[in-house]
This record gives sequence, C-alpha cells and structure tokens, in this order.
Amino acid sequence: MEAWYPGEAGGEAITDILTGKANPSGRLPVTFYASDGQLPPFADYSMKNRTYRYFDGEPLYNFGYGLSYTTFRYSGLKLSSSSLKAGDPLSAEVTVTNTGSRAGEEVAELYLIPPAGKGYPLRSLEGFVRAQLAPHASAVVHFNLDARRLSEVDDSGHRAVRAGEYEIFVGGSSPGAAAEGVSAKLAVTGSSDLPE
Repeated sequence: MEAWYPGEAGGEAITDILTGKANPSGRLPVTFYASDGQLPPFADYSMKNRTYRYFDGEPLYNFGYGLSYTTFRYSGLKLSSSSLKAGDPLSAEVTVTNTGSRAGEEVAELYLIPPAGKGYPLRSLEGFVRAQLAPHASAVVHFNLDARRLSEVDDSGHRAVRAGEYEIFVGGSSPGAAAEGVSAKLAVTGSSDLPE
C-alpha cells in the first residue's frame, strides 16, 4: 500500500483500508517502471519512454492503476460518431459493472490514442469519472471531449486536431497488457488549428 503524505487522519484512513472497513479507490498519478533500465539515459532530455504518455514498454504498474476489494468490468463503449470532422466534439459512454461481492468505487479513465506522428504521445488521459457501485450493479458513465481534448501538439508547437485513425480506450488504468477496459476506433477527417 502506498500512502503519500496522507495528512492528520492518514493513520485512521490506512487502518480502515487494511481492516476492510473502507474499500480503496485511489489511482497512481505516475508510472511505476519495472526497472531503471526501462528509462532513457539521464542526459537524454527527450520525452521518449518517459511518463505514461510516451512509455512503450511494460511497466510494473500502469499510470492510473489502483486496487480494490472488488472487481470491475467494462463493456458497451459507444461513441457519438465513429467518423468525426476535425474540430467537432465527441461524446462517449461505457457501462461499468461491479463483478465482485463488495460495494466499491471505480475510476473509469478515458484515453485518446492518436495516429503515429512526430512528437505525438502514444496515449493521453482525456477524462475520468468515478462510479460508486453496489455488488453486481452497473452504471453507464459519460465523457464529453471538445476539440482541445482531441488535439495534439506537434514538434513545432502547433496545437491542432489532425486527420487520421484514432483509438478511444476506457478502462481502470492507462492502456497496456494488464489494463481492464474497452476500445473503439475513431476516424477524424480534415484538420482544425487551435489557439495556443
């Protein structure tokens, strides 16, 4: 269990979690690498293989990872459109089901996986929703993405929504081999520059 600067009541909170009185729902705000050998040399200032956005290996624990005394399943990801004109908004919804025998809170995380491009991240967190679920209960969670959330900054520093094949992933942590979640393809046509 990790408890970073838990504050004055941190001891009580940790006790509640360890004894099962409370069900944990915290998420990692960083990537835990399996070893320092997965990182580039210290003198390399590029973003390649740094942070969840650019790391292409298999981490020990993904960005967004967290434990619970219950389990959750994702299903039925629906996008408002599978083909979008650059600059238009997108909405998404997914069903989250508590498949365990205890009540728990899940953090559904939406990631945008853009087409490959120079300087583009491999993935980026673009929204999250907390859902408190009783045992075996389901909830539909909704995400709204405006043009800024669908945009990327290129090597020249220009922010735009660009044409290409994207992927939307919704799950309990960032996409990876151990991530529970669902994905859908999104085709973007045209391009739309955004203000810096």
